[in-house]
Amino acid sequence: MEIDARIDRRLRDETADRIVRDRAVLDPTACRTDVQDRGRYVERLLDAIAPVFSGSTPPTLYVWGPKGAGKTTLTTAIVGRLNALNGDGGRAMHTTTRTAHRQLPRVVSVDLRRVSSEFTFYRRALSSLLGPEATPSNGVSTETLRDRLTSRLTAKPSFVVVDHVDDPMGPPLTDVVQWLSRVESGDAWVALGRTPPDGLNVDVERTVELPAYRTHTLIDVLGSRAEFGLAPDAITREQLYAIADWAHGDAHDAIAALFSAALLAESADRDRISEADVSDGIEAVPYPSSALHRVFALEESRQELLYQFLSLSASQRQSVGATAGALADADHVDLKRSTVRRMLYELADDGVLRRVEHRDPDRRYGRGRGRPPSRVEPTFPPLIFRALHSSRKS
Repeated sequence: MEIDARIDRRLRDETADRIVRDRAVLDPTACRTDVQDRGRYVERLLDAIAPVFSGSTPPTLYVWGPKGAGKTTLTTAIVGRLNALNGDGGRAMHTTTRTAHRQLPRVVSVDLRRVSSEFTFYRRALSSLLGPEATPSNGVSTETLRDRLTSRLTAKPSFVVVDHVDDPMGPPLTDVVQWLSRVESGDAWVALGRTPPDGLNVDVERTVELPAYRTHTLIDVLGSRAEFGLAPDAITREQLYAIADWAHGDAHDAIAALFSAALLAESADRDRISEADVSDGIEAVPYPSSALHRVFALEESRQELLYQFLSLSASQRQSVGATAGALADADHVDLKRSTVRRMLYELADDGVLRRVEHRDPDRRYGRGRGRPPSRVEPTFPPLIFRALHSSRKS
């Protein structure tokens, strides 16, 4: 795979003349399968699900750690490899040490940020096995989807991976466990989240903690992205260190700052990232930030609303009311002002936007005049969201 990537890069170098050679490599939402010095944590995860390799049901497992620690990345790499070996319908694995065939587990993955009900949970689970085109979205009951999922989980042992179990955009883990209990093989699950195990409302048999990246490891992560995503010598090792040191072990924020710096350099038609680009790229990532994955998990109408929101002037964003009025009048927003206002507050409740009290240096409020109006700001990297949203629309 690494050789293929290197050849692809040489092919791009023949025609590319921009600092950014491959945006997909720099995209913080792109889950790359390289695990960058996290091998011991891969082994711990494999140890935790080891019973599946001998035909037994694995224990319930909770993988936890801070944002940007690689929980989704490592788990996705393992699940992807198992499903690739398993094949459609379950392929037997032949070992060199045994003549017996070994049936690999079938793994279902669900991002709970995209789940709003029991129906959508089963649909997302089926979609991970069959693909979205082969999964019905309407015209069927919840029970029908549950039965179809049960029938698909016939290759034993099987388990279900549920990601972002403590995200406010998704259902509580207690509901998910109840839904899984109604599915055959649903008692075996792996949950991913940030909450320490003693803060969960369900019992788990095993836990694996993934700590934040160490700075030198994060530099390697950034260096790998820069090698294949940027022009040669576009960024120095010292600049990568500055980004990694600022990110405090959060890979998402580090990659977002790198991508932002590259976009700023590209917009200025530079062939190298300057120190100012690095500083401004870091500044373009809010702290604390919300992962871009969360934003792209929203309904398309809300993504479009956020895109238009970022296009507003500072005066149009002075208060929630002013913002709602400006968005309702925008050409690409077909919503009433009251609806926009409600959606802005809901996005703030979900942590995608942050409510900020309007500054009142003249003290025009208070003393019977009420509280000053609040405004909302993005908690996600706006520069990258705009770039990715534009490319996904085109």
